[in-house]
Amino acid sequence: MAGDGTPVPHLRSATPADAPTIAALLTLLAEEEGLSARLDAAGVEAVLTRFARAVLAEAAGVSVGVGLFYPGYDLDTATTGVHLEALVVAPAWRGAGLGRQLMAAVANATRAEGGAWVAWYARAANRRARRFYRQLGAVEERYLNLYLQDAPFAALTAQRLP
Repeated sequence: MAGDGTPVPHLRSATPADAPTIAALLTLLAEEEGLSARLDAAGVEAVLTRFARAVLAEAAGVSVGVGLFYPGYDLDTATTGVHLEALVVAPAWRGAGLGRQLMAAVANATRAEGGAWVAWYARAANRRARRFYRQLGAVEERYLNLYLQDAPFAALTAQRLP
């Protein structure tokens, strides 16, 4: 506990058993951004088991934040790093430095494995997040974020390959 009685958050590496908690935090983020959350604990568990990692923040036995990330490679610099898929801090903990702590934990985990960078995307309308990332020293790049899903993805996977 801090001097004011506030519990001090503890950061730890998440395991697949944390999937329900992580799914709840990710759903919170999706709802705040007006997205339809198509995730559940089984999906998060599969991602954590197959290729992603997460840092979980807990205070007084309650999960209050998460950083979810996966390995990446940058062709321009020929270096490895991670792509941050999501950074979520529970509303009651925002502004207390927990987001910075989670980002530092992701960066340290990356460096420990020989990585040189952390990359992510933020919604243009999420001004609070963009301000936070700029305070960390992040540089905003002008890239298009492209993806295929649903019918276009199905159509592409249905094409015959030579």
